[in-house]
Amino acid sequence: MTLAFSNRYTIDDLRTTISENYDKLQTLVESLSNEQVLYEPFDDEANDPYATQTEDRTIGWSIAHLVLHVTASLEESSAVSSLLARNVSPEPGTRFRFEPKWRIISDKAEVLHRLAESRRMCLAYLDTWPDVPYLDNLRQYPEGSPLAKAETNAIGSMLGGLRHWHNHTDQFNRVAEQARTATTA
Repeated sequence: MTLAFSNRYTIDDLRTTISENYDKLQTLVESLSNEQVLYEPFDDEANDPYATQTEDRTIGWSIAHLVLHVTASLEESSAVSSLLARNVSPEPGTRFRFEPKWRIISDKAEVLHRLAESRRMCLAYLDTWPDVPYLDNLRQYPEGSPLAKAETNAIGSMLGGLRHWHNHTDQFNRVAEQARTATTA
């Protein structure tokens, strides 16, 4: 992502986009039953090399699992954006991420709580930006990383998290449809 692209967006644009993403996902989750939110779909493309359990590497992700994943990613991007905006440079390769264990989610209410909690945290990170953020402070990525040459400032960090969320949108829709079909058959 280039600085020219990132710097077209304001902090208010980021707030609006974050809220829209949470609104859409909340609406989707609210439209599903408990069983559908927890339904583990078939996904022949499933490949999670970061899964801590070998048997979890090729399973389909439930809506609950997807929610925990995208919220953790956006929270990480939000945390990094706060550091960059305040002219703090994180160590290359440092991750600022915590993704709750998806198997502990037992119902839709917990997923909705997670969405509300994550929304509050991501928007709060924007409130930590100074009035005049340091947009020339760039995140450095480790050598060999696909992002090693990226120019990611505070805005770019937030946009990266939002892009990651967007990249899962079709997956959310496929899983929801599969869950609806499987639980009403």
